[in-house]
Amino acid sequence: MKHLKPKIFILFVLLTVIFSCAEDDKPAPDLPAYENIRPDLSYFSAPGDSASNYEAARNTVLMWKTLFEDSLKTYGDLYESLSQNELEYQDNNTWLISKKIFSEEKTYDIKYFEIAESDSVLTKMFVSLFIDNDTVYNELLLIDGYFFPDSSTGFWLINKPDTSNTVLKYLNIEQDVKSETEKTLKITTLLIDENNGNYIIYKDSVDGQYNKYLDIFEKATENHTIIQYASSDITGRIKDLRYFGDSEWHCWNEERVDENCSAKIISRRNFRE
Repeated sequence: MKHLKPKIFILFVLLTVIFSCAEDDKPAPDLPAYENIRPDLSYFSAPGDSASNYEAARNTVLMWKTLFEDSLKTYGDLYESLSQNELEYQDNNTWLISKKIFSEEKTYDIKYFEIAESDSVLTKMFVSLFIDNDTVYNELLLIDGYFFPDSSTGFWLINKPDTSNTVLKYLNIEQDVKSETEKTLKITTLLIDENNGNYIIYKDSVDGQYNKYLDIFEKATENHTIIQYASSDITGRIKDLRYFGDSEWHCWNEERVDENCSAKIISRRNFRE
């Protein structure tokens, strides 16, 4: 027995190392693509004639476009600084990215977690901000949510820094991704202000004529603005009872100039024939 004990101990050490390495090499869930949790509203960058149908659509979209391109730019920059190979396994099906991002006088300290559960992956991004070595906020939970392992479905709560190192609920983002060219997003505002409860629904691949669809809801007036457009040839249409006073479609052509929707449908039908 005395001769066996060292061998048993060596075997135990080897097994411990093997299993420890196996845990360290445990593959992390895929990092969700940022473009799958934000709508692409670049179509509305170019202005149109002030009284045109296109400009009515653009003005309705503008608040959301500004929100994603300006107000949420820092969130996007921080999230897109993360990469799949930076996820390091901790324990209990948890992976972590810990890194610092420097931007002029600002330093962002990011701790991003992915926690695998039976049918989903929880995700949490804590951020600290320092300006010239002064702490602005410390380890605030700015992104909190979950996604399915295939990244097809997800839910994201975006928080906004507030005073006294606290956060305010800012946005809900619900994600349904069928492919790279077909996804549905619903983004709802949560701040307690005049925009509370407003939402935008963004869809790809609506039909053969228009490949983008927007439903913009204003809670204060219970009004829906429906917009469809073709990103390839610029054409589109809008339906807005409050703005136009009717429930009809109002169209624009390849030059963002108003055109008769009925004529457009006939023209397309004749072209196909």
